[in-house]
Amino acid sequence: LYYIVVNTGAQFLIGFTVAYILFLGKKGTRILRPVLLIPMLTPPVVVGLCWRVLFTPGLGGINYFIGLIGIHGPDWLAQPTSALIGVTIASVWEWTPFVMLVLLAGLESLPKDPIEASIIDGTSGLQRLMWVILPLLRPVVLVVVILRVIDALGILPVVFMMTGGGPNYATEAINLYAYSVG
Repeated sequence: LYYIVVNTGAQFLIGFTVAYILFLGKKGTRILRPVLLIPMLTPPVVVGLCWRVLFTPGLGGINYFIGLIGIHGPDWLAQPTSALIGVTIASVWEWTPFVMLVLLAGLESLPKDPIEASIIDGTSGLQRLMWVILPLLRPVVLVVVILRVIDALGILPVVFMMTGGGPNYATEAINLYAYSVG
């Protein structure tokens, strides 16, 4: 439950923020769009292996960068709480581009008339986002959240490659349990 809620929430918040920035059409966003899709195009097994290496103490880069600010990093994949956090970070990194892509498509397909009318009425950017854009985007948001919750239940490759379901079954999902028993 923790994994599904945190994973889906983080993917949505980050994905919507990036999609909205790209939707606003700032300078350089056309070049940035394909680059942001790279994590989603990477096979899940490769993602699991890469993040396993990144979280390995003495070998990976996570503890090195945390050490630069004076914090001694944990053995991420050996403790139940930090292993679940590590798996969540890997999954958010991999699937946030999907959320961003779908929400960006939804943003670009919104009717222009209500948005232009709100600009003429003198609404601020935040008011326009909260009272015009998000209500129009509600069906797309619902589809994205449902798809991400369903996919969060199928986390087998990343968890299998990073932790194998451990330590102490902290990262074992239903499908990994079924695989192990089978």
